[in-house]
Amino acid sequence: MARKLYAYGMDGFVTPMMKYFVAQGVLPNFARMLRSGTVNQTYPSFPVWTPTNWATLSTGAHTGTHGVTTWSVETAPGQRINSFSGQANNAERIWNALERAGMKGVALHYPAAYPSGMRASYAIDGFGAPG
Repeated sequence: MARKLYAYGMDGFVTPMMKYFVAQGVLPNFARMLRSGTVNQTYPSFPVWTPTNWATLSTGAHTGTHGVTTWSVETAPGQRINSFSGQANNAERIWNALERAGMKGVALHYPAAYPSGMRASYAIDGFGAPG
């Protein structure tokens, strides 16, 4: 059976807070994930903006590499696009790397996953997607 990896990202939901609520018994699904997986708290990329950090998480690239440094990105002199558009990101995202390696991936409700550039994988919804 193929091994699977699930990566959850929650903007502003810090690990100590999650562990506190797990201990209170109000997050039973997170408790189950903690028992069978691993949890890490990430440190922000700079500048510390929501779109910058979602781009860093999806690529593993430094801000200077992926190019998402604020809420909008200049694509040509005087022309800007929203940083939550997948077109704003200049680095390869993890789901594209998986496909290139012959694997499949899903970006579910991931900010800036659209357009994904995926051919055999799936991007479902996410901030920046149409609709």
